[in-house]
Amino acid sequence: MNTSVKTTRPYALAVSGALCAAVLVVPEECLTAYPVAMTAPDLGDVELVPADWPGTPGGATLCQTTSTADGSIETVDYAATMPAAEVLDHYEAALPGAGVVRADEGMGEQLSGSTGGVAFEITTRDGAYSVVFAAAR
Repeated sequence: MNTSVKTTRPYALAVSGALCAAVLVVPEECLTAYPVAMTAPDLGDVELVPADWPGTPGGATLCQTTSTADGSIETVDYAATMPAAEVLDHYEAALPGAGVVRADEGMGEQLSGSTGGVAFEITTRDGAYSVVFAAAR
């Protein structure tokens, strides 16, 4: 059995052999911000996104989604071309009824709040941001 691995470009992995053939696809905009992302992300896989959750700011690209084993916490990661403050401004303005708090908790400004029975936290870093969702208690 041939189990050789051939890398044709970053994050396009072709495995040859009788048992397995796969191509892992990650948006090109994500390769710097999330270098270990491995599959094409799908926001539909995230069950905790509130029905009234706003769209992303312009220049944001969905890179990956993750969750805890029990699904109680889900994270959505984006690459972003705009400054962190603009990302937070966008969500703060788009979530007026969510009790949004903007604060610096020691790692830069972030937003937190709750909407649609789901708590959220938005953190940023250069070229990327993450949204963490958890069922509100």
